[in-house]
Amino acid sequence: MNKHATTTSGVGAVQNVVNAYAVQASADGLQFASPSDMSAFKVDSITLPERLEAFLNDIRLLRRIPISYLVPDPDLLPPESIRFFHVNQTWVDRVIDGVFSNTNLGTVDFHYSLTTLQMIREKVNPAPNGMTGLLIRSELVRRWPGLIVRAFASSNAGVDDESTMQVLRCEPISRDLFIALFAGQPHRVHICEPFEGVRFGVEGTAPSYNVDRRDENGAMIKVLGANGQMVPANDPVQLRNAFRTLKISELRTTIANRDPDLDNARGVGLHLEQRPFVQVFRDTVDEDQGSVSEPLSIDHLVPLRHGKHFKLTTMTHALFTDND
Repeated sequence: MNKHATTTSGVGAVQNVVNAYAVQASADGLQFASPSDMSAFKVDSITLPERLEAFLNDIRLLRRIPISYLVPDPDLLPPESIRFFHVNQTWVDRVIDGVFSNTNLGTVDFHYSLTTLQMIREKVNPAPNGMTGLLIRSELVRRWPGLIVRAFASSNAGVDDESTMQVLRCEPISRDLFIALFAGQPHRVHICEPFEGVRFGVEGTAPSYNVDRRDENGAMIKVLGANGQMVPANDPVQLRNAFRTLKISELRTTIANRDPDLDNARGVGLHLEQRPFVQVFRDTVDEDQGSVSEPLSIDHLVPLRHGKHFKLTTMTHALFTDND
């Protein structure tokens, strides 16, 4: 007559599978570790449809996950702030496990889910060496939804080509929220104003305006400042009349007196060109001490909500400060 494939009960079969998975300690607490030998638990002929793989990859990149799961309390990400974080892959596994558990109806389904989750971890894993990211809550997201985020494995500038890290996700998720994910843990992050075209202008406020001094290659010229540090040099620019038009001829004369090779339209253009602002974060201090800002040289305040300002400085930190 009928013969059972195994004499082990359903509960016993599940227990045998679960016991093969070890519970190990990690920096995030306890995690569910896969067996060292998956051959005894492998379910053959499992393939992921393209749509399902894209859906699971979105979950790995924290898409389709409510923001309240990432930021459970608004005070953790107040207005005009930025937060860095790392992604606990075990937590993401549990989200994916929840997707498959909707169809678990018995022992076979339970076994199938465990082996499928292991296969998904191997196949759908954009950051095998860990994933980190940042969240920005600011009015800048509304003004510049196309923010450019770059990550580097080195905290020192000048080695960008060798240390660039992959940015897995970089996009706004609401009117004033922005997220970026990195394949690894960067030691330096640049948040850049989007390159939307060439802009020309001057710095300062009326009636005193100036332009940054540039060499023939467009690089900023620095001089020794009063505090003993190298700061960008600048040249004054005069206004022609009350309509705030510039005396370009006088600016050209000033540039030519300093560098005869720039006595032309190109030299004037190099000085008037406005470079995109870049906010730089570096992990040069211990985590428990927080971040330390670099000295500021060229300040540009952008008014924000709640009586705060955003201080932009070319190639240095941009700090959120009160009315200072």
